[in-house]
Amino acid sequence: MLKIKYPIFCDDNHKDEHYRFFNFACIKNNIMSNTTQNVAEQFIQYLNEEDFDNAEKCLDPEFKFIGVLGTREKASVYMKDMRQMKFKYQIIKTFIAGEDVSFWYMIDMGNKTIEASGWYQIINGKILSLKVLFDPRPLLNE
Repeated sequence: MLKIKYPIFCDDNHKDEHYRFFNFACIKNNIMSNTTQNVAEQFIQYLNEEDFDNAEKCLDPEFKFIGVLGTREKASVYMKDMRQMKFKYQIIKTFIAGEDVSFWYMIDMGNKTIEASGWYQIINGKILSLKVLFDPRPLLNE
């Protein structure tokens, strides 16, 4: 195993082991302790509450969304879509690497719920980009 500087803590059974692997941490139960992590979690909470004005404040104005079915440039453009879609998110697992936060979550899209991964790049306390990956086949086979 490659051993370098940062620990991995994935569950209670392994938290005391001191394996070191890349600049990456897997945090159990979505425990968030710093501003970088909190802005991503706060963003999801605002979306779930349909508090779109505060959700948009979590985004850098130059925010870019990259998804399986398309892209959006600028925070205002992305939030216009989010106001219409009103997705709900259930975070399953949180991963943190430097300024980046990634979630595995279930996204309730109204008529379908999908499992997805979202990678939030955070710069200066704002979300600069979001990349979302999921299997689109359930959405395309309607």
